[in-house]
Amino acid sequence: MKKITLTILIVFLFSNISKAQNSYNNLWKQVEKLELENLPKSALKIVETIYTDAEKTNNSQQLIKSLFYKSKFSLILEENAQLKIINNFKKQIASSNFPTKNILQNILANLYWQYFKENRYKFYNRTKTAKKIAAIDFRSWDLNTLFNEINSHYKASLKDTKELQKVSINNFKDILITNEISNKYQPTLFDFLANNALEFYQSSETSITRPSYKFIINDASFLDDYKTFSKLKITSKDTASLELNALKIYQQIIRFHLKNNNSNALANIDTKRIEFVNSRATITNKEAIYLSTLKKSIDYLKNKEASTLYSYKIAHFYINIGKLNLAIKTCNDAIEKFPDSFGAKNCTIIKNKILEKHLSIKAEAYIPINKNSRVLVTYNNIKQLYFSAYQLTEKQFAEFDEIYKTDEKLAYINTLETTKQWYSKLRNELDYKKHTTEIIIPKLKNGRHLIVASENKNLKNKIFGTATLQATNLVLIENNFNNRYNFQVVDRNSGAPIKNATIHLKNNLFKNNNFLFKKIKTDKLGFAKFYSDTYYKKVAISVKSKKDIAHFGSKYFYENRKNIKRKPIKTIRIKPFVFTDRSIYRPGQNIYFKAIVLQKQEENSEILKNEYVTVSLHDINRQKIKTLELQLNEFGSVSGKFTLPNNGLTGVFSIKIDKSKKHNSN
Repeated sequence: MKKITLTILIVFLFSNISKAQNSYNNLWKQVEKLELENLPKSALKIVETIYTDAEKTNNSQQLIKSLFYKSKFSLILEENAQLKIINNFKKQIASSNFPTKNILQNILANLYWQYFKENRYKFYNRTKTAKKIAAIDFRSWDLNTLFNEINSHYKASLKDTKELQKVSINNFKDILITNEISNKYQPTLFDFLANNALEFYQSSETSITRPSYKFIINDASFLDDYKTFSKLKITSKDTASLELNALKIYQQIIRFHLKNNNSNALANIDTKRIEFVNSRATITNKEAIYLSTLKKSIDYLKNKEASTLYSYKIAHFYINIGKLNLAIKTCNDAIEKFPDSFGAKNCTIIKNKILEKHLSIKAEAYIPINKNSRVLVTYNNIKQLYFSAYQLTEKQFAEFDEIYKTDEKLAYINTLETTKQWYSKLRNELDYKKHTTEIIIPKLKNGRHLIVASENKNLKNKIFGTATLQATNLVLIENNFNNRYNFQVVDRNSGAPIKNATIHLKNNLFKNNNFLFKKIKTDKLGFAKFYSDTYYKKVAISVKSKKDIAHFGSKYFYENRKNIKRKPIKTIRIKPFVFTDRSIYRPGQNIYFKAIVLQKQEENSEILKNEYVTVSLHDINRQKIKTLELQLNEFGSVSGKFTLPNNGLTGVFSIKIDKSKKHNSN
């Protein structure tokens, strides 16, 4: 499968042809040319020539490189090439010497590991066998057999540890992409092979074997500083444990770099070890031990740039627990002491992220005409805001709604005429965290409005937020019963029904869409009805009453069938419509609400007048918090308030209305 080849190239960071040794340069150029011409069979012949010559001259780099390409072309030219590739590597391992043998063992282990990840479901569905079935064909093995094989090859790749530690990674620069950073933190072939093995041993496949004596990281000393960790005796009966083997490899690498006094390589592998143990350990006070270990390690290396790798981890820790001030201080200390170090550069990245400015605003979709309302502002690292309001036509609103790119939005806003401007100073806690607040919006005339908030008065930078709203005293209530579409128009402020309001239903004529253009009037109770004789798409709904015009989006109308006989409904049901003064609240704030209640008996619907209803507030778990007994007025409306609790879970609360047991005595 082609994924195996890609994995080989990724894991071993295989470099491009131009880096080949000079004696083979021309041959590799021919291979590259034939591959681009889609002639893999011809390219493979040249690779075989290189392979044969490399085997004769014991050229480790060219031998490994040609094996890569043989595997690559086999996958293109042959069915079920995985088995042949694996057997080729086994054959080469048997005839190779140090260090080629170690590298090939490492590759073979990785090939098995990648095959498992691509076929995980097959292995987990297989039954464990007493002995290896079809020893040659790994594709038929059970899970434990495969993992034992991977484990054995990774361990074999790390044999002759002391000799591996003497081999510079630069010796393999023709088949590995190396750079200044990789050479600094993984300077030897031992580092390279051991880190590859750790990718397997740190995997989450911890349920391969579950003996009663399963190894668990439950000793705090595993999370201690590198000096303490290097001296630990790490043993367990559970020798197949991936976590156990990972800790042993970490200890090997740490001991090696402690001995050769390579602080950069030491800090690099030690920070990885600390992160691994912290993610897997089951110990008390883990966070405190983790932070203490990082700080202690900085003290050990305080005069060396390697200490900044620990600073970077500490800064991340503070970010995760919300102490951004401490994260900034940690980053500043590292940057000041060793500005050109790798750790300091990483600290600069997260420091800049903490200092980034963010701004968004949210307003109610509809607000009363010429009355103050509020906009919810979410921000961080911003001290002040300049607000502008722009009145939009329906055409301008539609155009702005289709703009997504920041630059295009700014350009469009600059073409609009400002109707209101105001300024607000924001509370700055100097904690770099996200904050929310509500800002008063000035009184606005009837119509659509765009609210823009920005850090600068003239929108000079891209830190700005927008929200659109409509100023109207009209509310449109919609439902679909009695085999028709029913509308009611009421006053947003009083809840009183509005008679003689015009409801305009209109869509555009386009392919596969029935055209609708209809105006209906409300009666003295604010009601209007519409029978849909067919299917209508994207019907825009607007309402006009005197000088007040409001738009209520678009909807789909489905055909109403008037002649369908239904069983009479004998029960009386009520249907409430609830409106609140805003959509977002903070704990402890008052919710001011209004409601209009209809009742339906059989096929008749009417306003429920002068009766008592039970209004209840429910939290996010649907638990009732408070109940009010209120009486409806002659228009079937009622109003009141609830106070939200100061503590408990935040989220979506709800208001429910039911008939009350209390009755009007009149």
